[in-house]
Amino acid sequence: MDLKLIFVKTSGVLIGAQISGGDTIGELINILSLAIQKGMTANELNTFQVAAHPLPIQSMQLHWMR
Repeated sequence: MDLKLIFVKTSGVLIGAQISGGDTIGELINILSLAIQKGMTANELNTFQVAAHPLPIQSMQLHWMR
């Protein structure tokens, strides 16, 4: 995974992000989009807690593997 974050130098507000690689980056894209929309700072993003949950597709795949 490659990640690039762009912050305003004076305020630390996240104004851009670039991410690539892998099948599991969708959740991170959602989190970074929310951070940009809400004007989160680098410090707020550093202390931001996120609860992850399995996708319904993953639980369905586990069910079929039994």
